[in-house]
Amino acid sequence: LTMVFTTLAFGQLVGEKLLKMDRSTTLLVTTGASICGVSAVMAAAPVVEKDGAPGSKVSIALATVMVFGITSMFSYPLLWSKLPWASLSAKAMGIYTGATVYEVAGVVAAGNAMSPAVASAALLTKLVRVLLLAPFLVVLSRLAQGNSSSRVQTPWFAVAFFAVSVLSSILPVPSWFAAKASVTSSWATALAMVG
Repeated sequence: LTMVFTTLAFGQLVGEKLLKMDRSTTLLVTTGASICGVSAVMAAAPVVEKDGAPGSKVSIALATVMVFGITSMFSYPLLWSKLPWASLSAKAMGIYTGATVYEVAGVVAAGNAMSPAVASAALLTKLVRVLLLAPFLVVLSRLAQGNSSSRVQTPWFAVAFFAVSVLSSILPVPSWFAAKASVTSSWATALAMVG
């Protein structure tokens, strides 16, 4: 929680004040760094501007998140084995990796390149960050409004995502339903990618 919202605050400060980037691009890049990379950028695109962020701003955010994500995925295992901070325990390195690498796949790759114990702690930490996507988007929609007095856009898909996550954690889900939902999810993702 601390890492996610600290990244948002620091990223917004650096992006807008130091790098003189516009608010939407800054929020998109910071969202990708805070939560789960490309997926978070795509989820934030309709939230950061009233009519959705333009493709050019989304592309800048995606490229930035991908470059830094790939860099960290390859550099963390190297640094862990070669530098003094390699004295971190596997659990501590896993938490650090899960809290700082952008993509879930990058966390799995970097963690497994170090050790199974690092991978386990990293994945658990990363999944907690991913669960914060819905509340994060609500906060982001408030920030995106700035000083505007117009009505704040609520990302209802994120609220629904969070609600389903909570319900499926509390209530037993029949295996047949989980299997059908998984197939439906795969088809919906493929259709969304096509356009």
